[in-house]
Amino acid sequence: MPSFAASAALALAVLATANAAPVETPSTLAIPLFKRALPKESRLVDANGVVNFAVLNQTLAGLKGKYHVTQSAAQAHTGRRPFSDGDSQRLARRASTGSDSLTSYQNDNLWAGKITIGSPAQSFIMDFDTGSSDLWVPSSACSGSGCGTHARYTATSSSTSKAVTGKTLNVQYGDGSTASGPVYSDSVTVGGLTATGQTFGTATTLTGNFGSSPSDGLVGMAYPALSQLGVPPFFNTLWSEGRVAANSFSFRLATQNSAASELYLGGLNSAKYVAGTTGYTPVISQTYWAINTNVAVNGQAVSGLGTLAAIADTGTTLIVVPTADAQTFWASVPGAAPYSGGGGYYTFPCNQAPKVTFQFPGSLTKWATPYLNLGTVSYGSNQCVGAIVGQDAGLNAWILGDSFLKGVYTTFDFANNRVGFSKLA
Repeated sequence: MPSFAASAALALAVLATANAAPVETPSTLAIPLFKRALPKESRLVDANGVVNFAVLNQTLAGLKGKYHVTQSAAQAHTGRRPFSDGDSQRLARRASTGSDSLTSYQNDNLWAGKITIGSPAQSFIMDFDTGSSDLWVPSSACSGSGCGTHARYTATSSSTSKAVTGKTLNVQYGDGSTASGPVYSDSVTVGGLTATGQTFGTATTLTGNFGSSPSDGLVGMAYPALSQLGVPPFFNTLWSEGRVAANSFSFRLATQNSAASELYLGGLNSAKYVAGTTGYTPVISQTYWAINTNVAVNGQAVSGLGTLAAIADTGTTLIVVPTADAQTFWASVPGAAPYSGGGGYYTFPCNQAPKVTFQFPGSLTKWATPYLNLGTVSYGSNQCVGAIVGQDAGLNAWILGDSFLKGVYTTFDFANNRVGFSKLA
């Protein structure tokens, strides 16, 4: 299942004032996110806190598919697949701001919000994904099992729609789900900020698990090199058209019972983080939001891992790492063991949860991972499932998904090619 359908989604509510300045004059904007309930069978854990391994497996299949698509796109644009097996990097082991409120689905698996496309506006609930770069939605001509009840884009109903020739949406995910169809250019608005010339895909064919996804489509927010369509991502278009005050955006991904989640376009929202705590680390590949990191367990560096490449990915639920790294990591955790059902999962005694921290170049702060515990193995069990999962997804990097990102305020800075982490307010 694709990342946007892997688990959670977020809905944006515009907090901007009614008298917001026109796009030519920068203004500030906040967009809050809210949660939606999902069917019990689609949640990561049940009402008793027991992990649903079937949903986890679907999540991982979608992740593998997404990284296959983005790796292929990067190879087409740059001539190489970043962080592929053997990649030398593994050895190193404008005018306004907007905040977009995100909603969590499937027990904080996924983050999504509302966008509109066209004139007059057509509304969609979308997954905002820093692990990919394309924007796509279902087409009004959508057919296939994945179309479901999703909102659909009708090009003929928009006076600003233009067909783009020579490009086709064509992606296939790890679970066999596919999305394909024609490409258009139209105005795309998020929380009052409009990109007037955004190119995006429309799926006339959707198969697989898309039908059960709580979100309609995907808004990729990584570097342009990952675009399968070969076009600037949505935020890059906002910046080039002078719509945002700064060439950066930030995420606050909340847990189910804490402060609202938010995507903030054009900088950092001072209400969401503690001033003076932000530490920036340089991007090591302008493809994914990839950075270097070191990991420690209970205050001790994990022997055998050294400096790791890591990708900050809001479209991934777990912390997904190469299989060999997972074995090395969990061997340093007292009482941990491979899950008897396999799948790259590991368990640990629920009453002995390890303190796992990440440290990034440029910052002395050791950032904790308070959401390492996914839930129990079974009802009444004293064994819990860890959020750090071993999977060979075709790249030598740790994918830092929501299990890490929920514990920090994260800033993605195109202007300086860096990622910032701040303490949550």
